[in-house]
Amino acid sequence: MFHLFNRVYLKHESLFSSGDVKSLVVMSEKSQHPLGRLLGFETAILPSFYDILESDHGNSIEKFWESILNKEPDTRFELVADSQMLNYLVIQYWKSIFKSPDVEGVFKLYNFFILDSRLKTFIYNDFSSVSRKSLVKSIQFMDKSQFVELYEKLEPVAVLRDAKKDDFSFEYLLADYVFNPQTKYLKGFKEKVRNLSWKKWMGDMDVLKGELLNDFYSIKKLVPSIDFSFDDAIHVEKYFASNESLSWMLDEKFNSRNSDYIRRKYNKNIFLDIFKNMILGSPSAENLSFQEWYADDQMLLTNLVFEEDFDAFLHIDMKRGFGCSLTGDHLRQKCNQIFVSYVYDKIRSKQAHELKHYELA
Repeated sequence: MFHLFNRVYLKHESLFSSGDVKSLVVMSEKSQHPLGRLLGFETAILPSFYDILESDHGNSIEKFWESILNKEPDTRFELVADSQMLNYLVIQYWKSIFKSPDVEGVFKLYNFFILDSRLKTFIYNDFSSVSRKSLVKSIQFMDKSQFVELYEKLEPVAVLRDAKKDDFSFEYLLADYVFNPQTKYLKGFKEKVRNLSWKKWMGDMDVLKGELLNDFYSIKKLVPSIDFSFDDAIHVEKYFASNESLSWMLDEKFNSRNSDYIRRKYNKNIFLDIFKNMILGSPSAENLSFQEWYADDQMLLTNLVFEEDFDAFLHIDMKRGFGCSLTGDHLRQKCNQIFVSYVYDKIRSKQAHELKHYELA
């Protein structure tokens, strides 16, 4: 899956799934295709991308991309492509969105994309063995000469170059920011970091809920102030709902869309104390200094999201010795994690200048 902007994604045809998601299938050639009848074509023959370009966009690649940019921002839309069109569209997209792209920089980005896509097929929560084999067989690396030939053939698209990129994919905004911290997309990038930080924190809270239930009879170790009988299930649920330290577990408004409500209603120390007790109660707690456990991801993030200090969180995250914590599970199929790792490596090695070719137009 390749995130373009807003809620618009590009993906390979082998990942197509019928459902409520609006989509457009673009094929390199007009042909009979298994998706034909599923998409409502009586003869099961799908038109080519060039047929669509002619019939719907007056043979203008500018109008095609403009129509994709103008999709409803709150409605998911998917471009579904065969291997040839996938390469065509991603390279044209990259060649258009950067201020000074060069063939070497885009070739590196292309290799990151293909490798990221192939390695992710081995995540069995996301792929069955059937879909994995189909995608790995279909998405192959182009060699350098093939890439250069296609790159030089494709013209940049003005509507993409000139578009405001605040809602483009996180990894490009990140690279742009790292190269130029005063980027014109700074406001949009910070808002994206804010949203991702809250989503990550909410993911941590879901894990915490599971941990509290998993060790239910030891819950008093984590929340020492509670006082209830485990023998009365109805009473336990009512107690949780009314308890200051546990009511968040039953709060239907407790989600990343309601961050302002969460900050008003809940004291961050509720969560910090639970995490602190969880860490200090572990067998290795005696080896943990105050700074070590306080710097633990969950406690660090809890502090920073409640303080809304996302600049601090991002810079602390960059200085750690591992990957970007904002591109974990919830962004796994929505961004190029290998490119994000490359950007972080350039930060840590003080080579941010090498990201010049990924500065956004």
